[in-house]
Amino acid sequence: MLKMTGLLLVSSILLTALGCASILDGSSQVISFNSDPKRAKVFINGVQVGVTPLSTQVKRSKDTIVVFKKEGYEDEQVTLQTKLNPYFWGNVISGGFLGSTIDYATGAMIEYAPNAYHISLEPIKKSDEDRKRLSFQKRVRHFILTNYANLAFDLSKGEGEYLASLYAMLGVDSQRSQETLQQLRQLAACYEDIPAFAAEVIAQLLQI
Repeated sequence: MLKMTGLLLVSSILLTALGCASILDGSSQVISFNSDPKRAKVFINGVQVGVTPLSTQVKRSKDTIVVFKKEGYEDEQVTLQTKLNPYFWGNVISGGFLGSTIDYATGAMIEYAPNAYHISLEPIKKSDEDRKRLSFQKRVRHFILTNYANLAFDLSKGEGEYLASLYAMLGVDSQRSQETLQQLRQLAACYEDIPAFAAEVIAQLLQI
């Protein structure tokens, strides 16, 4: 009889140690997210929670979707993997139907496994048209940077071979040359830094 009482006492202690999953393990779990490259935005079920690298509490659910977003890269989506929380069985034994129902309702009956995700983001593939545009922009920028002194002289005169070459690269016809000349003069006055001037010419005047 004494031996049986001891066994019951030990069982009671073990069940108490196991306890309820919702109490011991909670209804949320810390998950770590990282990406290559870093600084990707992390969205959990449509809500942004931070940027990688990131560790954050995530509410337990069988349908938790995480999306990683970074400019210039394809979005990457993962569904967090889950398994049955081992504490759940202790709750079934100690709490019966009521205890297991509580865990089911709170999501504590499951846990995320793995609890860390490292995602490799793929660069957005550029179309032939995009590559052509970028290549042409580089040519215009290179022309302005290497010929700025001569171009500035032509701008002051309102004519010249360097200015004419720039018109041709920008796709400016003779009817728009005077309007473009005024725009170029305004940009040159506003942007004394030559790379900044080149960037604004491309952004505002390049027709391609």
